[in-house]
Amino acid sequence: MDDLDRRGGESSIVPAEKVGVQERQSAFGAGETKRVYEVLYKGFSFGVNCGDIAQVPTEAVMCPTTPWLEVGGGAIENRLADEIGETLFEDYAHKLMGIIDKVLRTKGGERTQAASELQMLLKQKGGMKVEATPEQVADEISTSCEISDLGGGQEHSALFYGAAIPAPSGRLSEGGIKLVVLTNVTPDGSKYGQEGGMTKQHMEDFTYNACKAANLVGVHSITIPAVGTGFAAAFGFGLSRQDSMAGFLSGAKRFANEFGRNASLKQIDYNIYAQPNAESAKQVAKLVNDSGAKNLLT
Repeated sequence: MDDLDRRGGESSIVPAEKVGVQERQSAFGAGETKRVYEVLYKGFSFGVNCGDIAQVPTEAVMCPTTPWLEVGGGAIENRLADEIGETLFEDYAHKLMGIIDKVLRTKGGERTQAASELQMLLKQKGGMKVEATPEQVADEISTSCEISDLGGGQEHSALFYGAAIPAPSGRLSEGGIKLVVLTNVTPDGSKYGQEGGMTKQHMEDFTYNACKAANLVGVHSITIPAVGTGFAAAFGFGLSRQDSMAGFLSGAKRFANEFGRNASLKQIDYNIYAQPNAESAKQVAKLVNDSGAKNLLT
């Protein structure tokens, strides 16, 4: 691994940086995806993985979805659903929507009991112990979701645009992804004013909210996919890779600044679909530099 810049640490003008392919730890299971870049910020590690999003070497991964936790037709969510299994969207997402609905429609003990159902789901199907109290989980759901009016007297619980909720991957005994953070990246232009497509601010919100949901569960690492840089970008309503990276780093910084030492989540990565090798590591370092990360993180 090339160590191009280890100057400074937290108090330096130039952030500490590593460029080069990092060996994948066995705790994250088998897979070709590896980390190729790292920059340190206030005790947090922000990095970039190259390879298949379903094989990222982190505990949690953000999965783009719709307001109703459905597969939205994008490559990322379809790939994760293929790898993890149909239970992600056909079973767990259905249960999550039921929990959200109960939290939004009830009060007092019923509300906290509904929130505790999410804790039990994560423990039973993902082996995770949520450190937050049921009241804190209920409050998080209430600030991330709403009862949406579908017209004709129909209502449905939904995630706000950019909001996120944790779901288990269902992997209890094997290594790899434990947590799937379902994040609504499907804007409703009539309501949220997103006719112009995604922006850096949207990517910042995706990253920040996904990190917050992962931290609620108590995991230590998460990978955020390069949302909006593929199909959406090709059709003019997505993001450039540079803007997506800048938004990711802004969201990671925002989370780090807000949660600081109290956060369990300390490693926040971005994923690019490319071979993890020395050349891609150099290209990633250039992309990070072009996105203004050095100025952002000083």
